[in-house]
Amino acid sequence: MTNNESPYFKKKEQPILVDKTPRNQIGKLLVNKAQKGNRLLNYIKNVDWMFESIAPDYVFGNDGCALFLSCRFHMLHESYIYNRMKQIRSFKVKILLVLIDMDHNEHIIKELSKLSMVADFTMILTWSLSEAGRYLETYKLLESKGTELLKHKPKDDYRSQVLESLTSLRGVNKTDVQVMIESFDTVKGLINASMEELTMCPGIGEKKVKRLLHAFNQPFRQSNIRKQSKINFSENKQSESTKEEPPCQGRKEEGRTQRRRRRRYGIWTLRLNFHVLIKTL
Repeated sequence: MTNNESPYFKKKEQPILVDKTPRNQIGKLLVNKAQKGNRLLNYIKNVDWMFESIAPDYVFGNDGCALFLSCRFHMLHESYIYNRMKQIRSFKVKILLVLIDMDHNEHIIKELSKLSMVADFTMILTWSLSEAGRYLETYKLLESKGTELLKHKPKDDYRSQVLESLTSLRGVNKTDVQVMIESFDTVKGLINASMEELTMCPGIGEKKVKRLLHAFNQPFRQSNIRKQSKINFSENKQSESTKEEPPCQGRKEEGRTQRRRRRRYGIWTLRLNFHVLIKTL
């Protein structure tokens, strides 16, 4: 008889690992049973929800949860949210949904923001129950979406790429770009066009033409911009120095020099007369 067959040697039963927080595979927003009677549930209308025995107040997806807190409740029970945050550890996305329902709430927001940073929560402020409900609905609807939703999707069509790049200039719209493309056929022809040719396009004024030429001729490097500005400054200085002075300006300067001479000569004449008087005496 082996040890396994002996009645004195019983097999050790392996414990069944049960996750306290059930994963959301039903497709519904899971709500804690303690949230019964919360008026916030009346504003969750775009997604289905159900009560479940869970640690957070709300669970959306496999890795997202939320705790709901109002400022008035936090003033009465300050340790409540701290104990609730300690119970939640197995989620990647943890939201603290705060309802601002009282005035002079700056110190409460500071306290909750510090607590959220320590507990690795993201704090979201709401000013109404409907706004808080929309946040929960949005998190539930976008639970399976990736980061590609936030990325900019460039268009593959060449014409649409030209439209997108040229409309980034201030004051230039899509109709202006379409008119210029039809007039010059290619982007190279548009860039090499002169100011007179651009102004011939209907709907494009002098300001738009200046902005386009400035964008086409502006260098990419800052050093080139500084060199160009220094060259322009020196040219302007030389041109100002070579300019002939107007006749009025010359007359004013002559008048000033004559006044200075008169003042000097007047002082000397007074001194001479004073010496003469002394000698006569």
